[in-house]
Amino acid sequence: MNAASGVPTGESVNSTRPLKPTVLVYDLKDSLQAAQRFQCVAGIDDSAGKEGSCVFAVDVCRQGQWAEVFASPVVRGGAAPAKIDVDISGATQ
Repeated sequence: MNAASGVPTGESVNSTRPLKPTVLVYDLKDSLQAAQRFQCVAGIDDSAGKEGSCVFAVDVCRQGQWAEVFASPVVRGGAAPAKIDVDISGATQ
């Protein structure tokens, strides 16, 4: 996993080519060091209509080792978003 930059790398929503993964990295230090859970709702924007599909995943780094702790089923345009609620206790990223 290359999570060095945390910068989204996707292409336009109107692209006919597959999009590159978007990677967001949160450093869990200072005020976030005590965080125990990561919760969010992730989906495809309504403007996409029935187009598009994706899988949302959450990886955490504990003691220098990355591990996937969540992967959604395929979410398609027009479908309900994925609800994500994972334990991040002890994670640094």
